[in-house]
Amino acid sequence: MMMSSRFLLVPATIKSTGVFLLFLLSIIQSVNSLSTSVTTPPPPIKRVAVIGIGVAGLTLAHALENSPDLSSSSSQSNVDPLHTPIKVSLFESRTTLDFKAGGGLQLNGGMSVLRKINRELQTAVANAALPLTNIISRTKPWGESDEPFTALLKLNLKEAIQQTGGTTEEELIVDGEVMAYTIMRGVLQKILLEKLPPATAERVKYGKTLTGIESNTNDLDGGIMCQFDDGTSEGP
Repeated sequence: MMMSSRFLLVPATIKSTGVFLLFLLSIIQSVNSLSTSVTTPPPPIKRVAVIGIGVAGLTLAHALENSPDLSSSSSQSNVDPLHTPIKVSLFESRTTLDFKAGGGLQLNGGMSVLRKINRELQTAVANAALPLTNIISRTKPWGESDEPFTALLKLNLKEAIQQTGGTTEEELIVDGEVMAYTIMRGVLQKILLEKLPPATAERVKYGKTLTGIESNTNDLDGGIMCQFDDGTSEGP
């Protein structure tokens, strides 16, 4: 597959969902800066390969595809002429996904970022999650006690966020609602997969285990070629 474009590889292996979602904004800003540098700009990135369609990889795909000036699904009238729409392709080593695997996740700042990426997506995640209002840490008493547990910490999230104030309060309390939820990992992964734009969903490929990466020497725009264990290559 030959295109006059750069192919950016992003391994989706970051464990902390909240941290990863905040990291997505810096990814988008970095991509923006590639075509607006005061020095001689490199060729614009037109395609991004995401290796792995876990929570991190799928969220990254949503962030790029839902960015008004970066997504391949944006209408031409809404696209900044300085920026080139990006097509996201996703590659997964497994042949099927098990949405019952994995434990629970806590989404705090991550829900705020999801709201910025796509409010419809954020609403779907919130509807499938449980609101998180209080945190209680407890332990069994060391000595004799009539109570089975001793509370170490009791925290009302809304009050704690309001006491912090500033941008923390602005980001984590929206319309009086605290952006804090708990959700099963498989449920979140399923929603992220099902809510991909149709064109992006068609570029999700299973049974693709990455075995190597090499520079694309057949095009002046550079980029990389992704090599997979089935003998195929994708890029740039």
